[in-house]
Amino acid sequence: MGLFIKRIKECKYFIGIESGPFYLAGSILGYDRVIGLEKHLRFNHVPINYEKIDIKFYVKNSVKKKIEEFDGR
Repeated sequence: MGLFIKRIKECKYFIGIESGPFYLAGSILGYDRVIGLEKHLRFNHVPINYEKIDIKFYVKNSVKKKIEEFDGR
């Protein structure tokens, strides 16, 4: 687990599905630096604010655009 935490700390952003690593990354990096990939916006039950992309309606380069938005902050 220590190596996994170290790797997350080295990341600028984390992109993933709702899972333990996703929430770990959010707590380490901050939820303003994670993107949740979901199907039918299933994360809505989570009381944490972060960027989401619905993979059912994925548009080419949408993750890239989100990261560019993050970098522009």
